Amino acid sequence: MHEGDYQSKLEYTRYKRDRSLGLLWRICGTFFDACLALVVLLLFTSCTPLHPNGPNMIEIKIKADSEFAKNTLELIQQSLKFATYLSNDLSSVVNLSTTTTSDSILQQLDTLYNGNAYQLNPFGYCRQDQMGKKVGCYYSDGLNLIVCLLQDVGFQLRSITSSDDEIENQFVKLYYNAINQACSYRATTTFPCVLQLYNAYGKLVKWLAIAGICLPTLLFVISVLDLILYAFLGISSSFLRRVRLGTLTTCGICLNLVYVFTYVTWTHIGLLVKQYEMGTVVIQKENWITVNILIVACGIALVCQCCYKRR
Repeated sequence: MHEGDYQSKLEYTRYKRDRSLGLLWRICGTFFDACLALVVLLLFTSCTPLHPNGPNMIEIKIKADSEFAKNTLELIQQSLKFATYLSNDLSSVVNLSTTTTSDSILQQLDTLYNGNAYQLNPFGYCRQDQMGKKVGCYYSDGLNLIVCLLQDVGFQLRSITSSDDEIENQFVKLYYNAINQACSYRATTTFPCVLQLYNAYGKLVKWLAIAGICLPTLLFVISVLDLILYAFLGISSSFLRRVRLGTLTTCGICLNLVYVFTYVTWTHIGLLVKQYEMGTVVIQKENWITVNILIVACGIALVCQCCYKRR
């Protein structure tokens, strides 16, 4: 470029401006992608032994406000205890040879006691006692409350008996097999076969959550690669932008499907809990607002990069 050539100077100035803005938006996009990946990771891994004190998606508190509710909770409590007798290998873990021994052991189980609270997420749950103290956090099909309750009984039995066997997995396996066998030739719209749909929901949300963790991470890696190519080699790859756009779109769909499925399912559960005065169900919405704000920010940064691509 010649110094006296005004047109060339103008083109060069525009080129430097576009390249600087393109670099700025790539840095912003990489930052937003990193924030999205971190927020989703913290959200989905909370209420597990890995991250017990993080946010939850669902919180259900057992609070019997009527005699009918108290009787119902007591019936469920006794049913969960009775499920301990149905495990084929339980006798090798817990000495059930006498009624006194088994009753004394089962009497120590406090799952579903009035005042207990459960904080649920796709990969696990945490339980609080009547005093608000967090008893423990465990890996589970966290948004499947039935599985959480059965596992909770198993975890308590394992703790009481100091057993190394995974009793909780026996209970869950027994539950899934019982529902599948009982409903192999029946419609899934009638009880107890409707639980098949509920079980499918729990597993589907778990797989969507896995995709929801992997996709933002992949998006961040692609953003870093695009930033390096642009900053050091001056390469503006339209292919990487298309991949990022597709990854971001798929990520947004997966994350919002998790919320939609959870909201619809737990709204119905919450209505039943409220109807029978058995407690309260709280669906956390603030975290999903944050996630969608970050998705929109990532999309805006990506669009702005396209506007300042190197020619």
